[in-house]
Amino acid sequence: MEAARASCCSVNEKGGSAVEQYDATAFLQEILDRAGSTDGRAVVAPGDYYISKTLVIHSNTTLSLMPGARIHLADHANCVMLENDMFCGTECEYNQNITIEGGVWDGNNVNQDRRSRESRFALQEYDPAYYFGICLRIRGVRNFIFRNVTIRNPESYGLQISDAVYFTVENVSFDYNLKRPNMDGIHIDGPARYGCVRNLFGSTNDDMVALNCDDGYACEVSRGGEIRDVLIDGLFADNGYTDVRLLSCGHMLENVIIRNIFGKYRFNVVSFTHHNVHADPLRVFKNVLIDGVFAGKAPQGNSDPLFWFAGSICAENITIQNVARTEEQENAAYTVQIDRGAQVRALCTVRVHQNIPDRGRAVVLNQNETERRE
Repeated sequence: MEAARASCCSVNEKGGSAVEQYDATAFLQEILDRAGSTDGRAVVAPGDYYISKTLVIHSNTTLSLMPGARIHLADHANCVMLENDMFCGTECEYNQNITIEGGVWDGNNVNQDRRSRESRFALQEYDPAYYFGICLRIRGVRNFIFRNVTIRNPESYGLQISDAVYFTVENVSFDYNLKRPNMDGIHIDGPARYGCVRNLFGSTNDDMVALNCDDGYACEVSRGGEIRDVLIDGLFADNGYTDVRLLSCGHMLENVIIRNIFGKYRFNVVSFTHHNVHADPLRVFKNVLIDGVFAGKAPQGNSDPLFWFAGSICAENITIQNVARTEEQENAAYTVQIDRGAQVRALCTVRVHQNIPDRGRAVVLNQNETERRE
C-alpha cells in the first residue's frame, strides 16, 4: 500500500519553528476510516503533520508511521491526539486487533491548556469532556499492540490503556521536557489482563509504567478493575521519577512480573500504593516478582526508598531478588521500606547487594510487624 501523504508544515533541518502549518486532521482521519475497507493498514509517509482534533482508530487497523513521520498536536488544541472508537459510544463490547507503530507523537505540552489541579481533585465522577492532557488513549480492546514509537512532550500521560485483554507495548522512547507534572510513560488502568510491556527508554516526570487498578476521576475511564497476569521487562532511565507504580484502591492486583530495570530514579523503583484515589479499604497486591534491578537514586532525588510499601496496603507473596544498588553519594533512602500500617506477608528478598556509602544500613526498614523471610 502506498504511504499516504498530505500537505504538512515545513520544518528546518535544525528543528526550528514551522514556516507554515496545515491542519492534517481530516486527512489522517480519512486514511484511518478507509483502512477498514482495504487491507487494514493506514501508512503515513515521512513529514510533519499537525492535528487540531482527536484522531479515532477502529478495529482491525494497523496505523504505521514511516521513519521521519511526526504527528504534532497543534497549539491550544487541548485534546487527546488519538483514541479508539470505544470513546465514541460504539455498541460493541471490545475493539479488536489495533496496532500503532513507528514515528513520533508530539504532545506540544508548552502550548496546551490543562485544567487546574484544583478542578481535577474537585471531580466527583469521570467527565469525558475534562482535559487532563493524555497524549494517546485506548479503552476496551482485545489484541492491542503499540511498538517502535517515540512519545514527545505530552501534557500528562504518554499512553493510557484501560479495560484491555492481550496487549503488548514494546520499544517505546520517551522524549520528555519534564515541564509538566503527571508526565507518565505507559499508564494502564484496570481492568487489564494478559499484557506485556518491554523495552522502554527515557526519563519521565512521573511513573514510567503505572498499573492502576483504580484511578482518580480525571482519568478513570473504565471505572477501575482488577489487573493481573502482566509482564514488565526492560526499563531504562538516567533521571527517572518512579519506574513502576502499582496501585490498588478498590480492586486487586495479582500475578505481575517486573524484571530488568536499569538507571537512576528520583523517587521509587517500584511502589505499592493506594494514593487515596477512593475511600475503599481493598488495597491488595498478590504474587509480585521483581527480578534483576541495577539502579540507584538520581542525584536530585529525595530519601524515598527504592521499593516502597505504602501504609494501609496489603501485600502477599512478594519477591525482590537479584538487586545491585549503587550510589555514588550519600543519601538517606533505604532499599526497601514498609510504612507503618502496611500489611506485608511473605516478603522474600534474595541477593540484594548495596554498594552505598553507609555500608551498615539494613536492606529493609520495617516500620511495623510483618512476616518476612530472607
